[in-house]
Amino acid sequence: MGLQVADYALWGVHRELIGKGGAWFRDSVAPTLATTFMPWGRAPMNVPAIP
Repeated sequence: MGLQVADYALWGVHRELIGKGGAWFRDSVAPTLATTFMPWGRAPMNVPAIP
């Protein structure tokens, strides 16, 4: 189960970074992130807190 959750979160972050995220990302994945690490030279994306 844990691997499925990690895979879903990674998939969600990827979709958001390429501009194809959605409400499900903001509701389900973003609240669990502090930052997004970009190891290949792109600046980190700070995920805004959802009020």
